[in-house]
Amino acid sequence: MIALQILISEEAKADMKELPFGAQILAAAHINKLKERKYGQQLEDKHGYDLTECYRIYFGDRSQYRIIWWITEDGNCEILEVLVIGEREGFKAYEDAHIRVQSRKQNRKSNELTRSD
Repeated sequence: MIALQILISEEAKADMKELPFGAQILAAAHINKLKERKYGQQLEDKHGYDLTECYRIYFGDRSQYRIIWWITEDGNCEILEVLVIGEREGFKAYEDAHIRVQSRKQNRKSNELTRSD
């Protein structure tokens, strides 16, 4: 089995700091469960945002919060990167996840172009 590394993005860390303390504790527990690999639901095109490479879980009272992540590979290791930790209400978490995925894809393309020069 390929090794799994869990990475919490700087943006997700900032998101988490905005949550009430109890929700922060729950979020940390759920992030730890991501090691199980079969945890969460794969996303699709959500409200016009292509999130087909992402997964989500809900947590908290009445499932009021969500965690969104994606998995990439780096050689012999899978990297599970938590992209968003936020409130479930509305579509902001999906929008933020879409923006963050697109930013990472753009950075990856830029790095590949730099290496090929």
